[in-house]
Amino acid sequence: MVTAAKNRDKLTLGVLRFVKSSLDALRKDKGENLTDEEVIAGLKKRIKQGKDSVEKFTAGNRSDLVETESKQLEIVSAYLPQQMTEAELEAVVDKVILEAQVTSKKDFGKVMGLVVKESAGRADGKLIKSIVEKKLT
Repeated sequence: MVTAAKNRDKLTLGVLRFVKSSLDALRKDKGENLTDEEVIAGLKKRIKQGKDSVEKFTAGNRSDLVETESKQLEIVSAYLPQQMTEAELEAVVDKVILEAQVTSKKDFGKVMGLVVKESAGRADGKLIKSIVEKKLT
């Protein structure tokens, strides 16, 4: 935030202040310091809200707001851990399916839970779902 303030980058400064206040509210609700996973979950929540906003702005033909929201998403995304590639995620799914000895689509929920746990917040849920569905068919 200090760098953004010194550079007079109002957009970045505003986004970082918003994220900080959101995380402070989470910490206050919890009553203790947040873990890294909780901070990541808070950032992902902000990104999800931003993506929803971009979709609505696009549908409403508001290109100015789409551009601003997209820039904000880029700023927040820079603070998340590196996301897994599709190939890395497929390897994790294959490993989980082998270890859990899953053979049918009935175990979809079990596989999803294990993959989400294994990926530790470094993969998008929709991507995980599509890969697991593909592997279990």
